[in-house]
Amino acid sequence: MICREPLTQAQMRRSQNNYIWYSAVNGVSYMCLGETVIVLLAVRMDMPDWCVSIIGSLLYFGYLMMPLGKWMTSRVGAARTQANCWVCRNCAALVVASGVVFHHFGMPVVAMCCLLSGAFFFYAFRAAGVVMSVPLVGDISDDATRGGSFRSATRVSSWRTR
Repeated sequence: MICREPLTQAQMRRSQNNYIWYSAVNGVSYMCLGETVIVLLAVRMDMPDWCVSIIGSLLYFGYLMMPLGKWMTSRVGAARTQANCWVCRNCAALVVASGVVFHHFGMPVVAMCCLLSGAFFFYAFRAAGVVMSVPLVGDISDDATRGGSFRSATRVSSWRTR
């Protein structure tokens, strides 16, 4: 449990509405810069093969930032950590998008730097922000408001601990 005491129904409802908005924005940003999309963007911008390969591996390299998410959660809390990481992640997506502008104006090296650095920070902040998402959802919901997969996973884990 993340919170010190159980949330009231009003706090849970407000948190659930905030989570819905967060999920919508998250889906849109990820739709614009997911694993395949950014690789296709690099290919479309005629980046060298080594650059495309690095961009493809940054998703996994970004997982090295998960300890940052744990550290941030212990300092500022789960919800604020997730929010801060998602803001930083979307700023990194803007850096990737700026690479297209630099490529259009004939600066391929700057465009490549924007693509590589933006993609790394996009995936790094994604990994850091996702660390506490499942416990956070557990705190803002109860058995009646959880989806089936979360509820069955909770039952299995509680069954194993008996």
